[in-house]
Amino acid sequence: MVQKIKTLFEKYLGLEINYIGVPPKIDKTELKGKNNLVVEFIGAMGSGKSYVCTAYLKRLQNNYSTISNRQLDRYKSIITKRKERRLSGFHDTILSYKIQYLAKQKKTGSKKYFYLNSFLAHLERDFIANTFFSDQTFIWDESLFHYFKDLPYYFPDSSLTEQFLSNRLFIYCNPSEEQHVLNIQRKIKEGFWLKSKNFTQQELTDFTRKHRNARGKANEILRAKGGKILAIDSGVDVEKNCVLIDEFIRKYQ
Repeated sequence: MVQKIKTLFEKYLGLEINYIGVPPKIDKTELKGKNNLVVEFIGAMGSGKSYVCTAYLKRLQNNYSTISNRQLDRYKSIITKRKERRLSGFHDTILSYKIQYLAKQKKTGSKKYFYLNSFLAHLERDFIANTFFSDQTFIWDESLFHYFKDLPYYFPDSSLTEQFLSNRLFIYCNPSEEQHVLNIQRKIKEGFWLKSKNFTQQELTDFTRKHRNARGKANEILRAKGGKILAIDSGVDVEKNCVLIDEFIRKYQ
């Protein structure tokens, strides 16, 4: 499968990729991957995911030890040197779907490679967290849905999806439409997003509504597949939201 993915990289993107190598077989008894819980913050762009997630992490850091993405990436580099498996199962399958998905987009080859490489990096991080750690709770701000917004449409109809979702919770950040538009306006003004776009107020509202509707439909599929979702109004008191998130997570710990 990994060799096939490498071939797809080269075929669809027109680039020679040396990043992915065929992983050697490893003894599964060496893997941990027990009793982990993954919490992903999801929502349309500008919905306040990072704001709520950062506030919640600060709350956690007062009571628990935490590990950063940077620390996880260092661990990733260690297992890469040891030539251990970096992807398998659901993660491997979804990567091949992402390649096919990007192949249909109008982005240039370099942009496709950038998005694909970012997605691969997070897939590896997610796989490592669930495979080489035990009894941990992982909080993802930049979730798999951040890198692949249509992911639920591509869930494999098999036990792979069931296994992937079994230890995963989703915090769906969904402010009011008015607040959502204000969030995006602020981001544009600060130069973070859509710098080349000159939206009228109506165009910005339509743009926001389109992304909100798309996320809502994807969430319906996610829930139908067995995803456990907590929807919050991310435009209100963040402390109140942190309490709701705490209560939701404790149900599954």
